[in-house]
Amino acid sequence: KMMLAWQLIGLCLIHAVAEQDTCKAKSCSTRTSRDHLLLQVSKPTLLDVSGNMALPAANESDPQIYIKVMSYNLMGWSSFNANRWKGQNVLGKINALGPDILGAQEVEMGGWGYQEVENLVSEATGLSFAGGSQFFRPQSLEVVETDWAKLVGGYWMSMVLYKHKGTGNHILFYDSHWKHGHGMKQAKIISEKIQKDREKYGSPPTVLVGDTNQFCKGYELEAIRYLTGREGSSPVVFADVHEEDKGRSFSDTNNPDCRVDFILASTGQWSVVHASIDRVSMGAWGAASDHAPLLAHLVPIFAD
Repeated sequence: KMMLAWQLIGLCLIHAVAEQDTCKAKSCSTRTSRDHLLLQVSKPTLLDVSGNMALPAANESDPQIYIKVMSYNLMGWSSFNANRWKGQNVLGKINALGPDILGAQEVEMGGWGYQEVENLVSEATGLSFAGGSQFFRPQSLEVVETDWAKLVGGYWMSMVLYKHKGTGNHILFYDSHWKHGHGMKQAKIISEKIQKDREKYGSPPTVLVGDTNQFCKGYELEAIRYLTGREGSSPVVFADVHEEDKGRSFSDTNNPDCRVDFILASTGQWSVVHASIDRVSMGAWGAASDHAPLLAHLVPIFAD
């Protein structure tokens, strides 16, 4: 296994350089550091012309406490079983983007092989496994507590309370994989669970990521509208870190241009330095997963 892991690391590093060069030349949508935005809803609530919550400009923050957050559906049944050569590219993307926390989905080989894929990801990327399909960089973070919530039809959300080593403060991170449809039901389960946890742990900066399976333009549907405060009254309100980019995060023959993956951050508690979606090689007929990885460089705003 170790020999396989080291071989994959070598392949991943080669692929990572190629991916970065390709990304610059082709289709990685990105928000640069000059668009440094505060995920905070002003009062009265600011709306842009589309009716979405506006994100006022933030003060500059200490770059040493940036946390690189990533959400990625690995398409494990293909990447680590049916088409293992794609797994090399999936791992290459993780290495190239270098997250501090990875919220992954489909960390398996098709309903089996969960631990095998967990181990392979850890060995090839240097990330530690936190449980619940979450991986983290142990140099930056440590796990304090974990939990799990059932969604609909066997789908799930995992919770990890991390301690940020640089500051000694805590953040809550949720990774999720939703069932197709059932949007509002799952959104309410998620928001109620997160609010309960926030009350328990003192409302630390909170991030929710995942594959929502809300086809096809998830940001237009009631679940994401609810979680981002544009519909109903969610007990916890998030901002869409990639709100400026409405492009696809999933593609197959029947759904070539769908946005179903999100990184959502609790309002008033984060600044965004950089956000991007790596669409290179994505899609059912691509060279990696059928999903694109989402990345965000976030600065937590800890309470005094």
